Amino acid sequence: MLAARVLAGLFEPTKMNYEVHGNTVPHLHMHLYPRFENDPYQGGPISGSARFIRTPDEIARIGQAITSARSEVAQ
Repeated sequence: MLAARVLAGLFEPTKMNYEVHGNTVPHLHMHLYPRFENDPYQGGPISGSARFIRTPDEIARIGQAITSARSEVAQ
């Protein structure tokens, strides 16, 4: 939930889609999809062929924001 809140704060989506898997290895595997008006999947589910590209700077920004939020929660 913390990661979803951070992404929502960074990208201000219309809504957030959560895709949760357990697969065959015992772990939690989750995809968070910030959804926007007029995104390619508007009005339906995100298909298995979804491709979202983030630049290295965007990925670093997301990582820094999550690290910062985790530090705030730990205090």
